[in-house]
Amino acid sequence: MQKNIFMQNKYYTPKIEEFHLGFLYEIKDVEQSAKVGEDVWHTLPYNGNPKFYVLDSLIEQEEVKVKYLYKEDIEDFGFKETHVPDEECDLVPGYTFNKSNILHYVLYVEEGKYVITENKTYDEESGNHFTEVVFKGVIKNKSELHTLLKQLNII
Repeated sequence: MQKNIFMQNKYYTPKIEEFHLGFLYEIKDVEQSAKVGEDVWHTLPYNGNPKFYVLDSLIEQEEVKVKYLYKEDIEDFGFKETHVPDEECDLVPGYTFNKSNILHYVLYVEEGKYVITENKTYDEESGNHFTEVVFKGVIKNKSELHTLLKQLNII
């Protein structure tokens, strides 16, 4: 049984190099946290503020975090949760995204890495289709998935 990493709702401390315009991160509201007696976080897209030297300090103080890729993040791009065939044709938890009536994409996890396949149906009656792996690797967060989907011309 393979590990299902879609269900993680955990966070990591990002490196300053990960920040770019639109990068989603969470920042600790120190004042509000002190008032309510527990950590209060706000999710923001990076827009150039705070400046990198301030961000570096906030990261060092563990006042910035990023959520690992989670199932809702994948679904936000139009993927639907289902069971999909992996490279050995075993059904595994995954997601599908229909781009057209003859083209769809499948996303699943294999050996701890995300796999995205492009699936084209040439003849629905005969079931003639073509499947190609277009990505196999690590996707840490929603911002990375967004960038990848754009680079692959999926969205």
